[in-house]
Amino acid sequence: MRVSVSPRGALKLKPDSKEERQAFRAFASVFDALQTGLLVCEMTKQRPTPGVSIQQ
Repeated sequence: MRVSVSPRGALKLKPDSKEERQAFRAFASVFDALQTGLLVCEMTKQRPTPGVSIQQ
């Protein structure tokens, strides 16, 4: 995986192989789910309960 820095200072990850692309997509999906859960908790001012999923 290649890494570069954008003009604004953000890291840009560039997968080299199909396996790296698949792994990166899986990581991005998990990260997105966690970020969404934290945002929902912040919006409702609730603390997340370990082991309990947030459902809408």
